[in-house]
Formats: sequence, C-alpha cells, structure tokens
Amino acid sequence: MPKSKYWQLFIKELDLKLKNNPELSKTKFQKIIIKAIRNSIKLNHRRLFILASKDIQKHIEYSSAIIQTYVRIKKSDNISLLFVSYDPSNPPDEIFINSLSQKLRKTRIKIEKIPFSSSIKVMGRTYEIVIIDFTRDLPPNEIGRIVETARGGGLIIFIVPPILKWAELKTYFHRYITTIPWKLEDIRGLFVKRLIRKLFEHKGIYIFDLDRTRILKEHSEKKIINIFQRQKPQIPKETSLPRKIYELAITRDQIKALVTMEKLLRYPKKDKRKVITIIADRGRGKSAVVGLFLGAIAKINAGKGAFGRFMVLVTAPNEYNVYTLFQFAEIALKTLGEKPRISYDPLEIRGKGYIITFISPRDATKIAKREKVEILAIDEASGIPVPILFKLLESAPRLIYSSTIHGYEGAGRGFSIRFLAKLKEKEDIEYYSVDLNEPIRYSANDPIEKWLFDALLLDAEPADLNDKDLQDINAMNVHLEKANLDEWFLGPKEKDLRQFIGIYVFAHYRNQPKDLAILADAPHYETYALRLPSGKIVCALLVAVEGGLPASVIRAVYKDKAAEPSGHLIPVAIEKHYRDTKFPTFLGYRIVRIATHPKVMNKGLGSRALEELVSLARKRGFAWVGAGFGANVQLMNFWLKNKFVPIHVSPMRHKVSGEYTTIVIRPLRKELENLIRIYYREFRIRFVEWLRYVHYDMEPELALTILKKGYIWERIEHPYRYRPLLTDIQAKRILAYKLGILSYELVSDAIQALVKAYFIDEDPTRPEINEIAELILLCRVLQARTWSQTLELINADLTRKKATKLFTDAVISLYNYFIKSDKN
Repeated sequence: MPKSKYWQLFIKELDLKLKNNPELSKTKFQKIIIKAIRNSIKLNHRRLFILASKDIQKHIEYSSAIIQTYVRIKKSDNISLLFVSYDPSNPPDEIFINSLSQKLRKTRIKIEKIPFSSSIKVMGRTYEIVIIDFTRDLPPNEIGRIVETARGGGLIIFIVPPILKWAELKTYFHRYITTIPWKLEDIRGLFVKRLIRKLFEHKGIYIFDLDRTRILKEHSEKKIINIFQRQKPQIPKETSLPRKIYELAITRDQIKALVTMEKLLRYPKKDKRKVITIIADRGRGKSAVVGLFLGAIAKINAGKGAFGRFMVLVTAPNEYNVYTLFQFAEIALKTLGEKPRISYDPLEIRGKGYIITFISPRDATKIAKREKVEILAIDEASGIPVPILFKLLESAPRLIYSSTIHGYEGAGRGFSIRFLAKLKEKEDIEYYSVDLNEPIRYSANDPIEKWLFDALLLDAEPADLNDKDLQDINAMNVHLEKANLDEWFLGPKEKDLRQFIGIYVFAHYRNQPKDLAILADAPHYETYALRLPSGKIVCALLVAVEGGLPASVIRAVYKDKAAEPSGHLIPVAIEKHYRDTKFPTFLGYRIVRIATHPKVMNKGLGSRALEELVSLARKRGFAWVGAGFGANVQLMNFWLKNKFVPIHVSPMRHKVSGEYTTIVIRPLRKELENLIRIYYREFRIRFVEWLRYVHYDMEPELALTILKKGYIWERIEHPYRYRPLLTDIQAKRILAYKLGILSYELVSDAIQALVKAYFIDEDPTRPEINEIAELILLCRVLQARTWSQTLELINADLTRKKATKLFTDAVISLYNYFIKSDKN
C-alpha cells in the first residue's frame, strides 16, 4: 500500500517527542502513575496506560509496577484484574500473565484471563484493573467491550509493540478481511493508525516508549481536593414496587426508570397497549434496572397470568445482550425472598407461578401470542430491524423497549427515527419514555469513555442540512465521489468520515466497530459518497470488488463447498446454484451498504447514487453490479426499480432480522444480460417449489414481487414458454373443478401445476391476472395456506366469497390458456 502522507507527518511529530521529551527514569515513572492513580480514584474516573515495547520483560516489569502502586494506594485486598489477549493459554501471552502473576503473588489480586473471542462473557462485569495485549491482534468489537469492564477509579493497561511497529502490525483480524487476489500487504492499516492518533489526542491517557525510556504522552493531572462520592438516590415516599427493589438502584435515573415502569403494574385499558421506552448510552444501568423490574413484577403477579403462571418474555439481537438483565432479575427475586431456578440452555428463570425466558426476535412474535405473555421486554432494540419491532408491538399488552443509541455493541439511531417517531403517533398506545444519562461504572465526563466514543465513532451524526442544501437535493444537484480514506481517517477530513458513518447509524444498519475497521482497511472495499455542492454527504455507499477468480479456485469451488473463498459472495453463489464456471471470472461491484441521509429519504438520492456507481463500474470494465440484503417489499422494489434482478433467496431467515437474505444483480454487458435472464428463469423454477416447503412463511407480497417484477428487459427475445406437465385425467379434473363438480382440495395437485407454470412462463400472450388474485393463488396454492390465513395475510377488504370467486376465475383463465388453447 502507498504510504500515507498524513501518517508521515505524525511520525515526524513522534520523532520530535522522542528527542525533546525527558527520559523516563523509574522515579519519574513512579511519580506519574501515583498522581494518575490518585486522581482516578478521587474522581471515580479511569486512566489508560500504553506500554510500548518489543521486550516482553519490560511489559511485565512496568505493568507490575503500575499494579503494585495501585494496590498500595487503594489499600484493598479485594482487587480484581482482567487479562485479555489473543490466546492467554499459549506463548507469548502465557509467559506474560504467568510472570506477572508471580510478581503480584503477595497482593492477593484475583486474576481472570480470557481470549478476545470470549469477550462477551465479561459483559456486565467490572474490574479494578484491565490489561489488554494488542501485540498480536486488534479485534475492533472487543476494544469497547473490554475497556468498558474497567470501573471508575480503575486502570486500563494496553500492552503494545513499539508505536510505529504497532501501526504496521498485520493482525488476525486483517487475515479475516483479506481475500484473494489481495494479500496482507494490501491492508491499508488506517484503523490502528487512527486509533493511535486518538490515544495522543485525549486526556487521561499516558503513552510510554519503554525501549527508548521516553514519555510520549503525559496527561497534565490537576490536584484534586474533593473526592467523588455518589449521592444515594432518594426513593419516593410512596411506591407500588417493594421498597427493597428501589434500594437496589444506584442512580437517580434508575429510580426514575422504576417509577416509570410501575405504570406496567396495571393492565392497559381494553384495546390499548402500554409501552415504555428506556434510552441510554452504554454503562448507564439500563439492562440492570429492567431486570430488577421484571423480577419484581414476576414475584408480585406469580400465578396470576394465563395457564396459572405470569410469563415474561425477553428478546434481544443476541442472547448475551440480556445476561445482565437476567442477572438483576434473579437478584430482585432473591431480594424478595424467592428461590428462583435459573438455566442457561435455554436462558430462563423459573419460580412458583412465574417464568422469565429469552426468545430470539424472529420467534418472539408468535411465541408471545401463543403463550399469552404478560410483558415483553426488548433489550438493545436498536439492533433489531424496525419491521420486527412493530411486529413485537402487536404481541403483548405491556412492552418495554430498551436501547443503547451510542454503543460499541452496535449503534442504530434508526430506532429513534423510524420506530419511536411512528410509535408516538399510534392512538392505541399508552406511551411513556425515560432517558438514563448518569454513568454507573464511573462518574460523568470520564476521559476514557470520551476517547472510546471518538476512536470508534460511536457518536457519529449526519450533517445538518440547510435550505440551500434542500434546494440542491430537489434539483438533484449532487455528484458521486470516491472517498480519500487517508484524508478521512488521518487527514483534515474526519468530519466527512463522521457524516458518512452517521448516515449508517441513522439508517437501518446495526453498526459495530468492526464495520469501521473493514471500511478503513479491507483492500477489496471502496467507499463512495454522494455529495452536495456544500460538500455535505447525503448518501453513503460501501462496495466490495468481487469476481475475477482464477481458474484453479473456480474448479475447486465447483467440486468442494469448503473451497469457497471469503469476500466473493455473488460469484460463489452463482457458481454454486447455477453450476456456472464462467460468471466468477467477471469482475463486479457488490454493494455492501447503501443509505441515505435520514432527513431526505425517498427523494431519489439512492437511485442517483446507484446510477453513478453503475457508470463508474462500466468505465472500469466491470461486468455487473449486485447486492445482498435482508429482503422486504420496500427494499426489493428499490432494487427492482433500479434494474436489479433477483437470482437467489437464502433458505433460512436471519436469526435477528427475521428476513431472507436476497441476492440481486444488474448486468452491465449484453452477453451477461442473456445469462442473467436464464438465471432469473431458473430461479423462478426453483422458487415456486421452495415456496411450499422452504419459504412457506415468506410474506406473500414479497414473494410475488420477487416472482413477477424481476424483468428488466422491455422486450424478451425468444421468451421461455413453460407448459404444465398434466395428464389427460388431471386436465379433466380441472375442468370438473371449473364446472363445480370437484372442490379445490380434490384438484389441488393439478391446479398447483397450472399456477407454477403461470409464474415461470415468459410468453407475452399469457393472460394478465390482477394482483389480488395473484396473491390468492400464491398463498392458497404455492404456499398451501388455509383460506383464513390467506385473507389475513393479503389484508385486503375481501370476503371469503369474493376471494373464492377471484381464485376460481384465475384458475379458469389459466386452464383456458394452458390447456384449452393447447388443444385447439
């Protein structure tokens, strides 16, 4: 990769620091850390020490010195230490932690060690000291998870190579994001370089070059006189929840949340639902206070619900998101004298007359209705697609939506814009909301939290648009520009990076730090921004270059699923499902993400961005542009409108979104147009079969959109004529159905063949059936649904009698076209 000019400037600044900064004597080092530790304890803030060296013994020596000093100042035997590395059970990580343990053996510190891959296990826990070894890996998602386990008054130590070596380190994460034909040398390395720069910019952080015994960065600590003391929150005089539950709250915000949730103790009025939303940044005790409430209400209402038990359902994007919630639900129950039984497979708390259980978002809607759930709690709601959030709303009479807006587990402001705004407009909802602002693990204005938010862009926002910007948008005065990532990550245009990520945060995407790292470093990814004349970004695109696979790889993939290379989703999918070894040789763009500024959606900006990207792809000689996404009707229509053809739908729903991942493609060459038309035909042949068995639960409108609207060709040369394979007797039985002699159930096999043929056939002379009738055919025949299910799903103002007539007329029309006309 070419060297960054902005990083070269940083290296010069670093060289000056090495020349001009004083030598780091042990006495000087001791004075620095004593002052830092005392202030961190007094302020209930954290301090971060970066120990840079190529020598593991120096890492051990200086880490030990920091920890022993902390123990002396803290004057406590109850100190916990978390050590995290790539693999603590193997050298050199094992040598470090074992040697450190030996040096600390007299301190009685409780040491816990885990690999990065187990970081979710420590979510919700806190430690006085956290040591993270970044000498071999720098997994982006784990940075936030692990740093945030350090409590106020505690320390964080980063074990790193020499700073400039660290900046060029090729990590295991880099291996994960590198695909053929690119190599590790092609990794851009911008993520770690930006991370390092941010360490130099923020307060509360100390950077030591142990090999050259120099202080690279020192935080100017003021003398602190007043010691932080958290004020015990005042409990209201009159409460509906037991006072013991309120006594478990740590902050005034948590008290406020409990008071608000008391409204759920009373059942909503008829035909109404009670909904409470709890919004907080990470570390504000949101999950804990919801857990306290759920435990309390389960105890209070034990035995009062349906089936003789009070049932609480909890859902979240991942099970580990609710570990803290369940922990505090158990604490609440025990505080109230219960002896609950907790299991982890499934995650569930049971007691006499109550159940609190976790279910994935995909299954929560149907289970909540079936089990007559009393309360449904949705934690980390911003990580769940908005359509699922609305489905959950219909599933229980009382609901709690709690969400992190800015968080290292995945930020999503779409929750605020696309869900909460519409929720407040609903007339059948009794709506209450509460915000938690006060941190629990540490006091306000913690410098390490500020560094973390800045470094991982957890607080990124899109640009503010003025009247001139809106005029330019209406006039479509915009242009697509490839991002200069060097300028965005290390140079003067960080605000562009913040705008770009801010658009994703407000869109339907769940953003994680690894997404930022992939954007920064993946060699096959390219970043494009649709800009206004003011320079503001209004549409963000992230694309991956795919295809151009060598013959040896193509042959291996054809024979062996295990040979599939990562990073080539569309070429591999086409080779696998269509047994085509030519397509993987073509280069193309896969659109990984596309999102529009939330204030100017549905104005054609996304389509304009796609058109300009297609133009760029053609200039580069690419053969196709494609995308893979969780399909719904709105998104599918967007891609179809822009001339993308569906060629694959995954056989299983996504466990969080509940959507089927769909691949669409737009050919850019004439030779490929014919190929894509064949793929679409073969896809329909397969899809009409899958609708009965694999996609039997797909939304009928989505299935119809996929089947009928994938034609990007105004005129099809040599249309594919598909005829149903029917015996003479089957044809006569359809005629008997037409005459009213046989019912549908007795002729369903033959009618199924007719309907399949209708959706596969490309003959321009085939009959046109209206969309409602098509939906009925799809539901009743292809998905084998009952009449009651069909009428409910179609959601049209139809009686059973009218729907039956539409169905019968459509079948007769198909009979006349496929059978009667063939005989004539």
